[in-house]
Amino acid sequence: MYNLSAQLLGHTADIRAITHTSDDAIVSTSRDVTSRVWKRTDTSPCDYEERQTLQGHSRYIIAVCALPKEFAEVIQTFAHGDMIATGSNDNIINLYALDTTETLLNPIFAFKGHTDTVCCLNYHRGALLSSSWDGTCRVWKGANSFVELKGHTTTVWYIVGVPGTNYLLSASGDRTIRLWDMEGVCRLSYEGHQDAVRSILPIDDTSFLSAANDSLIIQWNIHSRQRIKSFMGHESLIYQLYPLPMKEGFVSVGEDKSLKVWSYEDTVPKETIRHPAISVWCVTVLSNGDIATGSSDGVIRVFSKDGDRKAPASVLEIYNEMCQSSASMDKIDPKELPGLQALATPGKFNHENRLVNNQGLAEVYQWNEKDGKWSNMGEAMGSSIGGTGPKTEHVSAVSNKTMLDGEEFDQVIDVDVKEGMKPFKLGFNYNDDPWMVGQKFIWKHGLSQLFLDQISLFIAENQKNSGLSTNVSSFSDPYSGSNRYIPGTSGNPSNNAPSPAQSDPYSGGGRYIPGSSSSSFPAVSPVNTYITIPPDPPITRFSGYAPAALSSLPPPPVSSHPRHIPTNLPAHYTRKARHTPNNPLPPVPTSTGDNKYFPKRDLQLFTAKDPNKIMEKLTEFNSDNSISADAVSDINTILTIREFDCHKLYSLVIPLCWPPDKFFIALDIIRIAMLDPSGNRYYAEEEGEGLLHFVLYSLPSGGETACKYLWMGINILNNLFAYRPGQYLMEHTYDQVIPRLIQLLHEHPIAKVQIGISTVCLNYSVIATCIKNEQLYSLCGRLIRDLLSNSKSEEAQFRTLVAFGHLTTLAPEEMTNLITNDGIVAVIQSLVAVDGIPKISECADLLQALLISKQK
Repeated sequence: MYNLSAQLLGHTADIRAITHTSDDAIVSTSRDVTSRVWKRTDTSPCDYEERQTLQGHSRYIIAVCALPKEFAEVIQTFAHGDMIATGSNDNIINLYALDTTETLLNPIFAFKGHTDTVCCLNYHRGALLSSSWDGTCRVWKGANSFVELKGHTTTVWYIVGVPGTNYLLSASGDRTIRLWDMEGVCRLSYEGHQDAVRSILPIDDTSFLSAANDSLIIQWNIHSRQRIKSFMGHESLIYQLYPLPMKEGFVSVGEDKSLKVWSYEDTVPKETIRHPAISVWCVTVLSNGDIATGSSDGVIRVFSKDGDRKAPASVLEIYNEMCQSSASMDKIDPKELPGLQALATPGKFNHENRLVNNQGLAEVYQWNEKDGKWSNMGEAMGSSIGGTGPKTEHVSAVSNKTMLDGEEFDQVIDVDVKEGMKPFKLGFNYNDDPWMVGQKFIWKHGLSQLFLDQISLFIAENQKNSGLSTNVSSFSDPYSGSNRYIPGTSGNPSNNAPSPAQSDPYSGGGRYIPGSSSSSFPAVSPVNTYITIPPDPPITRFSGYAPAALSSLPPPPVSSHPRHIPTNLPAHYTRKARHTPNNPLPPVPTSTGDNKYFPKRDLQLFTAKDPNKIMEKLTEFNSDNSISADAVSDINTILTIREFDCHKLYSLVIPLCWPPDKFFIALDIIRIAMLDPSGNRYYAEEEGEGLLHFVLYSLPSGGETACKYLWMGINILNNLFAYRPGQYLMEHTYDQVIPRLIQLLHEHPIAKVQIGISTVCLNYSVIATCIKNEQLYSLCGRLIRDLLSNSKSEEAQFRTLVAFGHLTTLAPEEMTNLITNDGIVAVIQSLVAVDGIPKISECADLLQALLISKQK
């Protein structure tokens, strides 16, 4: 059994990566923008001290790797001892030499080339391996020499070498694992996880383990790609795997507050070691068998089986109490807690948490040893069993963030939606996408879409004034779990991010007051800010889309709602117009002989419409006359007149902002507008990015109503294919659209959604054969595999078969392998024998014959 041996304190934010050197020095990296080197002291086997701090990055650091001194030859220098490489959110890999007595180290070299966060580093056969949120891996073989590995469609979370070979394994947020040679050629792909794959552990040159956000660890045969077995025991996301010495097993850490110890033979853990922290991000195993972990509370913990390295009894007692306190907060019934009288007894140690029942609420109080009193930290996580009332926020003792509903945020603001009603609390981090935060807040509280622009812009301005960049692509943490909290940089010993100035929390000085005559947002404080939503808030056309460019077009018809167009948006929120080239798509060969199914010449659209019924429903929903008579007339024109004036589409602004039970009518009108040349061109060229973001990410989620919205949104995507502007938009955004559709396919296993997505797949297959794009072929192949494996709808199956037939018939020989595998062949064989559905069995039969002919 493992026992706590030591706790290393010094970092002021999450510890995201950890490793050790050849002499068992521990090296940690953190969101506090530092890396630190820790060594065991000579006085006690349970004591470590910080020896060196590595500086040089400008943003938080989430990857680290120890390198042998021989690697110095790669950068044409010399080192007497171990070297350390660190990867950061600044997209740079810094290299440090530890052979010095200096306590503050600067990098001796920097590898540059990744265009997004470097999230994994490893060493293999004389080369430094790196992977990134930019979707690529690199094999660094010299100071300016590298091989780039491209093929994953999103973040590559992990890369590692296969022992004894020249092969590499990578794990990605696209749910796949790939085998590469060191020259960048992808040899094999492994599919089986249902969520982002986060870590890989090679066992030998024939098998490896993978861990993912789906809480599973899978053992694979490298050569056959077969799953050998699955290890189950984690309850949430798994972040890292690491081997134990002498091949006696391995360890894993994850989001369920635990470190787990496994043997390769058993599929359940031998031992689970709980942590008093939500996220256990990283793990390494020292040469003496001790295990070191890094957690979201900023603490490194070392565990040992050796009794001589067991922490003192007093330390173990406090640690066990902290773990019990943390676990007890996962599910709390206030009725089972003591009352406020429990606070009459002093705490046993600093920052001890104590749960009490305060008038039906389970509240957390924390002992402040310096002041000798208990501080109210707010309502506990998981306390919805019984207690009611608003949750409060408090400042975390570890990270200086504000806690709200059990999550830490850089800032929490009050949103006042109605006079006399208590404001809602809204928390966000400085690295969040403000449009996504605002949209989720609106759905959570059932507010009107009219509030979105105001809330999102207020968040964006607060992010800008925080002193941190708000570049969403650089700061988002893709595929790390649905809406999970990602701690930001709090403390900053390197002074890389200045602290925002404080404002008066009593007067609310600096808060944004809608209707102000100021042309720009005033400076605001990240503490106790407040936003008031007026009765007539500003309006926008698409959530997630910044309407700054509207000023260049004529105003929409006058309505009873005031118009407010922000002009001071951050640059990266401004819509970019897309101009369609004049060249049409190349013609597609028509089907010949007895094959009436493929290749497919025409793109599939959803053309049904009944203008009279739509106008009747619009009139019903407009009982409050929120849409003017002129705007209603414009909407009728959109539905009935070909090549209408595209400025009439402004009349849809207000229907798009109606509550969820009404605004579906605006979606249907947009779908129909796509079938008109002017509407298609307008939405594709002027609104393209915002429209796609709206359809793919901002529609409601959960329940039958959400599926209806999603079905209508996917129909909008299909109707974009009606004319060249929409085709051009879809042609240049397939790498965003298809991965998201795969995700939605698994989240919403409903027949209509499957039919809509299979139709997009069919349309993309036609585009792929026209433009001969290898990545589009590969993504279409992935979507086809998922559709055939998961669709229960017969129509969806049929459309997917036609898409596969079209691609297979017209694919160049070198691209055929991108869309075909054993799994697809097996599904097609099963569909040949389907009774009662001639078009499916006939199409499958033709496909089977086609595949056989391709193999000859």
